[in-house]
Amino acid sequence: AVAPPPPPPTPPTLTNVSASQPVCQATTTGATFTVTYTSTNTNTLTLTAPNNGAQTPLTPNVTGQTSAPIPYDCANPGGSYGLKAIGLSGTTPATATVTPTPTP
Repeated sequence: AVAPPPPPPTPPTLTNVSASQPVCQATTTGATFTVTYTSTNTNTLTLTAPNNGAQTPLTPNVTGQTSAPIPYDCANPGGSYGLKAIGLSGTTPATATVTPTPTP
């Protein structure tokens, strides 16, 4: 008898992704924000700044996790940050985008 093929690996998921509001003022340098997310079946999770900027590794396989503070460029607001969850080989990565909105 031929053994049935193994089930395909479960793809990663990335859900409930949101960003906190960075506080930008005329005198502010070093503004930060945090990203909250849930990820499953993930080997590697990265956050990429706008325009293919700096990549920040995030903790995979957590529920309702809030990241460490991420630098925010108040001089160039409005950019989108991309999250990418990479799972087992052969699975499609999960992606999400957040756009932090600075306080006025």
